[in-house]
Amino acid sequence: MQSEEADAGTAVTGAAAADTNTTLASTENVSSELEPYFAPYNPFVVPVNGFISPALITITLITNCAVCAVLLKPHMRSPTNILLVAIATSDMLTGQPHMIVILYNTINCINSSN
Repeated sequence: MQSEEADAGTAVTGAAAADTNTTLASTENVSSELEPYFAPYNPFVVPVNGFISPALITITLITNCAVCAVLLKPHMRSPTNILLVAIATSDMLTGQPHMIVILYNTINCINSSN
């Protein structure tokens, strides 16, 4: 009885190993098939995405908040100013996904270096 259970356990383990090998092989095929679509190494990626882009997004966020604060005062409300507030709001929301990715990568980089 115990030998049958051991054989069944070995068969399951062997099947899992075969699935793992198949998965690794299929991953290698996918990465080699997609390789022509990856951009070549660019030395400007780190300075632009790491330093310049976060600074510009932060400045844009602050100035758009100031625009919204000024234009939403009761004596400044007009159809044109409401449109400008909408444009400033959409501009703020456009930079947010990229800023979230930058913060995530920065936090992971700091945590991995410790």
